[in-house]
Amino acid sequence: MYLNYYALHDNPFTLSPNPKFLYYSKTHQEAYSQFLYAITERTGYMLLTGEVGTGKTTIINAVVDTINKNYSEYLIARIFHTVLSPKGLIQNICSEFGIPYRKETMSELVFKLHEYLTYSSKSGKKAILVIDEAQNLRKEILEEIRLLSNFEAVDEKFLQIFLIGHPELDDMLRSPQLRQLHERIGLRYQLQRLSFWETNEYIRHRLAIAGMDNGKILFSEEAIQEIYTLSKGIPRRINLLCDHALLMGYARELNEIDKNVIQDIELSFDDVSKKLESYLPFSDASTRLPEKDNGKISRRKSKRAEKNPKVVDEAVLEDISFSNELNDLIKDLDQPVPTIPRFDWPKPEPLAKRDSPTKEEIAEIVKLAIRDHSASAKNERSTGKTLGFIFLAIAVQIIVLLAALFIANSLGILNSVN
Repeated sequence: MYLNYYALHDNPFTLSPNPKFLYYSKTHQEAYSQFLYAITERTGYMLLTGEVGTGKTTIINAVVDTINKNYSEYLIARIFHTVLSPKGLIQNICSEFGIPYRKETMSELVFKLHEYLTYSSKSGKKAILVIDEAQNLRKEILEEIRLLSNFEAVDEKFLQIFLIGHPELDDMLRSPQLRQLHERIGLRYQLQRLSFWETNEYIRHRLAIAGMDNGKILFSEEAIQEIYTLSKGIPRRINLLCDHALLMGYARELNEIDKNVIQDIELSFDDVSKKLESYLPFSDASTRLPEKDNGKISRRKSKRAEKNPKVVDEAVLEDISFSNELNDLIKDLDQPVPTIPRFDWPKPEPLAKRDSPTKEEIAEIVKLAIRDHSASAKNERSTGKTLGFIFLAIAVQIIVLLAALFIANSLGILNSVN
């Protein structure tokens, strides 16, 4: 919507992990370099963790693009859906590598995968498995992944595995049940948030990639300071705030985004929950979202905060994209939507009370029943008599006919004798 107004040919702050827009901050450059080192040196396992929205998937896409463009001997399988059973995991890996399967058992699937990796290694191919959102994997699935690392020759491993996830993935791997997998991880790296200077360069970098002149300043320094304060240096939140700011600047016909625009966006984010309450079309309290959690969620958050203080920051601005979408939907509405009237179904009228029948009424009912039964029996008897007379008449006619035929035959025989 605002691309033509600001002379841009691409959306600079899209939420999709497009490696074209990757800004190589210090932490992103180090993560990218460690990935390439792990791939070329065949280190076995690598673990990349980072807060939600720090750019983990974007780095993976950039690494995969680099490998596909410059190296032909690598075979890459990527797993995004991590709520799987052990067999489902092996099936997904086989699908990514192009290994056909039908109704094989778990053991047969593992054997086919091992056979494929062995053949690929002998052919000079190197297999890589990338598992994104690995913090959702159950411990038994992670143990199955550890067993996959046993596919190896004397001098190298047949399968290199990269685990990508949130910081709690590292905590999970440090548990006693997964200590064997934890000890096999050769490289680890955790993405950090951007500094204020990096936030400034990040915004300018994405605008330049989208087509803006390098000399043009679209966001004032005060606006960038406000964006950094709200986003806390997380790239995804920076994208959301900047995209919303450009949309608001287009609506207000602004050539530069100032601090006031960012502050208005902040108010819209904070006020979205209150607006939602007024837009609920039901007046019944039982249909509304619960306002209190009886302390259960709060206690869980406090326990998590004790273990990992970053959880508090994550909860403050969690799902800001959801808030952005909601603001887009309700920004043009000045008044709340009228409450939909509740339709009340008419209540059925109660049945009229009735006294029990008297003895005389019961006797009359019995008499009527007996009379109807007698009439029906009489009709049945009369019908039976009529049918009997008909059958008797038919029988007499048959007898007469047979007698006439017998007499005719007898007369013919006598005439022939004479």
